[in-house]
This record gives sequence, C-alpha cells and structure tokens, in this order.
Amino acid sequence: LEYDSKFKYLFVTSRYIVWGSSLCKHYQFDLQTNILNHPTLLHQPNVNTLFNVLDDNQLLDSAYNFPLYRRWFIAFVLDTLRNSLSHGGGSVLGGGSRKAKSFHISIDSGGRLTKIHANFFIRVLKILSQPENHMFQPIWNCLLAKPAIDLRYVPEFLRLFFSTNNKFTIERQWIVRLCVDSLGDPADYLVMENSLVFKHILCAYSLPSADMSFKFSVLRLLVNATKHSRIVHALIRFHAILLWLSRHATASISSEEQRKLFLCILENIHNALAEKSSNQPIMDIVNLIKDECS
Repeated sequence: LEYDSKFKYLFVTSRYIVWGSSLCKHYQFDLQTNILNHPTLLHQPNVNTLFNVLDDNQLLDSAYNFPLYRRWFIAFVLDTLRNSLSHGGGSVLGGGSRKAKSFHISIDSGGRLTKIHANFFIRVLKILSQPENHMFQPIWNCLLAKPAIDLRYVPEFLRLFFSTNNKFTIERQWIVRLCVDSLGDPADYLVMENSLVFKHILCAYSLPSADMSFKFSVLRLLVNATKHSRIVHALIRFHAILLWLSRHATASISSEEQRKLFLCILENIHNALAEKSSNQPIMDIVNLIKDECS
C-alpha cells in the first residue's frame, strides 16, 4: 500500500506479482463513500473467492519471468568440472582422471575431457535452465550428491538406464542418446566399456520394454562404433557382436530404416575386417548375415 496526500491507500501497481489489476479492483474503495464495493476475503474464507481475484495474464507472466539463478547453476557445474579435472582426477572427492593408456596406445592426457563428458556437461547446463524438464530432478540430484564426476565412467549411466521412475523410458533414452552422440574415438569407447554400456544395451534391445526409439538409438550407436577398426575387433571379441547381429538382423524387421542401419553396421564391420587377410573366415560370416538381412 502507498499513502498519498489525500490520506487514501492505493496499491502500488509496479509491485504486482501474481494478483494483477483484478485484486486492485476487488479492494478498491469507493471515492464517494470510502467503502469497499465487495465483501473482503476475511469475511469470505472461500477458495473460489481467492481464485476469482487472480489475474490470469499476470499470473502467467510471473511464471514465465520467475527469477532463476542461472549464474549460480553455471558456477555450480563449473565447480563440479574443476573438481573432476583436479590433480588425481578428483579421486579424493569421488572423481577420476582419464587413463593414460587406451587399447595399449597413448592418448591425450593434457587435461581435456573426452567427448562424452564434454557433451554431458553441455547438456546438463541446458537442462538446469529448464526446471519443467523431466531430466532436471535426476541430473540435479546427481550434482548435489557428487562434488566430482568420475571421468573413467559414463556419468550416471547405470542410475538412468535402470531407472525405477514411472517415466524410465525418458531417462534411459536420454543417457543412450548421450552415448550415441559422443562416441567419436577409442577413448570414448573405453569410457563406455568401463560402464558396461554395450553389454547392457545389447541385452536390453530385445526386452519388451524396448520401444522403436530405443532400438534405433542402439543401432545408431553401433553404426558409430563400427566406424573404428579397433572398436570392431573389441566388439567381436568381448560382445560377440556377430552372433547378436545374426539373431536380430535376420529376424523380422519392422521398418526400412531399421534394415538400413543393420546393413550399415555390417558394411562397417566388413570394411574393418578387410584390412587383414587372416579375417577371411569372419568376413564370410558377415557376408552371410548381409545376404540374410537384404
């Protein structure tokens, strides 16, 4: 309220938050009699009366412009990133640095993030500015519980992939898409292998809970993985990828896009194995699966 020179109390319109002009009219004194034209809420403790004085437009505008402390979120994420990259990889705080060896070859150890961790922090920043997003709560709980992210593993993979939430498909699809978009070199594969990513997604492909969106994500992940010959050999040796393909690529395929993804995977495997003549027996199996899939 604001007290003016004529001894009348007026509402300060610049300080409306959710009520708007409807509340002002409801409590406005008559200029002649100085009496309220409406009964007060104090005399009518009714929920409907409360909603009647709400201004719809003002309430919506306040919701859209509710102050979010985005700078604080950014500082919080940067602090987690700093702890993860600290000396020793933040091992004291629960994090871990990148390993110096990957497939027995030297990889960069200059403090740079792998692609999967860089994409994770980028997407986290986007989600923290969208509180209405379903992923806001699990991601925020992760940051609150862990002062550092262990860079040897895919962040929160097991928790999100095996979520017990009613909307578990959203959380599982989010973490799988992160892996699909982040597999760029053997170092990324090593991080996923530490988290048993390929073991779990290959097993989950045939589950009743696996919808077509999830299956497409699994196939796209395999397409990206089989572009690297070292990863192809690892998938054949540790995950029996050819047996998995013989089961699913030769089964009934529901769409042409799915068939194209299977053929792309088989073509990538064929190109990787063609580098050595000693792989001829395996190439015969690949060609047989391609013929069945076609």
